[in-house]
Amino acid sequence: MLPWVITPKDGEPIAIAVICAAVGRGDAELWTFVQVTTPANQLIAPLTDRMPAILPREAWPLWLGETEATPAEIKATLTTYEAEGRWEIAPQARTSAKTRPAPLQSDLFG
Repeated sequence: MLPWVITPKDGEPIAIAVICAAVGRGDAELWTFVQVTTPANQLIAPLTDRMPAILPREAWPLWLGETEATPAEIKATLTTYEAEGRWEIAPQARTSAKTRPAPLQSDLFG
């Protein structure tokens, strides 16, 4: 199965809901995250039954904690983001590792 590329037609940024937390103690602390999902919209449903929770722009301050909100108010922002002709979707052809450009950074820490 080919990977798919799904992008906003207008090229504007989107916000995908994640929950992050520090795990461990002291120097052994590691930041982890989980991507929140919702049921798939009409565009995504032929590919999978779930999709990332895409936050509407007006919910960004609430989700980021810039605006006070109850857990119920935050949860209410997690709805299926409808396609409404705002997305482009196309299969992404796999490329050979030999034809890919070298990464700008050799690894996460280098």
